Amino acid sequence: MLFDLDALTVMHDAGGCTGNYTGHDEPRWYDSKATVFCSGLRMIDAIMGNDQKLKDNVYAAIKTLNPEFVALVGSPVPMVIGMDLKGLAHEIESETGIPAIGIETTGTDYYDAGAFKAAKALLDKFCPSEKQADRTAAVSLNSQMTKPDTENLTAKSTAVSPEIQTTPQAATYNSELSDTLLYNILGATPLDYERPEDLDHLQDVLNRSGFSLIARPGYGYNLSQLRNMGQAHVNIAVSHAGFLTAKYMEKKYGIPYLCGVPLGEKNLTLYAERLKEVALSKKSEMFFSEPFSGNGEKKNALIIGDQIISESLKHYFRDHFNVTVGCIFTPDRDISSSSVLNLKNEKEIKKALCDERYSVLIADPLFEKLLPKNHKKLFLPLPQYAVSGDIYHKDAKPFLGKYFDDMLRNSPLSDIAGSNYLSSIASGF
Repeated sequence: MLFDLDALTVMHDAGGCTGNYTGHDEPRWYDSKATVFCSGLRMIDAIMGNDQKLKDNVYAAIKTLNPEFVALVGSPVPMVIGMDLKGLAHEIESETGIPAIGIETTGTDYYDAGAFKAAKALLDKFCPSEKQADRTAAVSLNSQMTKPDTENLTAKSTAVSPEIQTTPQAATYNSELSDTLLYNILGATPLDYERPEDLDHLQDVLNRSGFSLIARPGYGYNLSQLRNMGQAHVNIAVSHAGFLTAKYMEKKYGIPYLCGVPLGEKNLTLYAERLKEVALSKKSEMFFSEPFSGNGEKKNALIIGDQIISESLKHYFRDHFNVTVGCIFTPDRDISSSSVLNLKNEKEIKKALCDERYSVLIADPLFEKLLPKNHKKLFLPLPQYAVSGDIYHKDAKPFLGKYFDDMLRNSPLSDIAGSNYLSSIASGF
């Protein structure tokens, strides 16, 4: 969520750990100029509560880099000792005039929870609701009335203004000036979508259908776009982190959302139509909520991965397989209408994969290693960076929209029912 922004990102943890985050959790890192620092937290500093060392290092980095804002990101040690990262961020902002946020990640939750925490912190800071903006302006005005010192006024107003200012782009996002429906793509990160072609393809289809993108945080956006996100008519949640963000934005800004992704070229038109219905009716929906219909004897399939993507795959195959979704991250009862397997560890994942009831498996190729070497199951590999990291990154292909049809034609599933199988799926909507 922070990668694309001009932020001074500080991982508050022991020295040597930051390379794991940047080198193994972010495939774009080696070709980027993102500024991510480690605070070099030491045992004695944690025991004595020495926050000044962290602040001094941040101040020095600000003078050198002049970032748009500062982000303090938590780890297990700050969590254990109860460090107030939000309070530290407030102190840094007060002292420097540079906006600062504290993201209280713990290192004990899955990445979807952390991505949502970051998105929430960014929205609260740079994209306030109208009531929040009014309160912020009132606080700023009161500060100016009670503190007439010119230097202090300059520092304070600089710190507050990014939260309430309107950018030049804001005028073009006024719904009264255009019939175009504005939208955000939420939850799109390389941990779930390894190839940017997925998002580019979806964005292109929607733009040709009368929509206009404001931002897709986490995968190519800037601070100006972030500030305008609250002006969208509708949001798209393309992962569990995106679903959590969409629910928060619905509560904060009143923006409805469509949850799920279109797989197969035939689904793209339907997806655009459903998105328009959601925007106009202001009622949030799940794209994969249609009832399942029987089609003779169906094979049992197991899909493991992000819950939103897995439910979208289940929707795609709904008339051809009896699909069970296995969740290996944070299970969410608000997403699925049917039961979901909560696979908490490798033992449970292996048990589910080897279950004789499932003859078709769709998951990261790393999981195929948990199967017996002579297994007879049909396995569709769908690499996910959050699971296997860089191991299968070169093999990862875009899979949204038309790309999924191409993927199936060259997969083990293409031979299930002969050459008519894919055409029957494509016409099943």
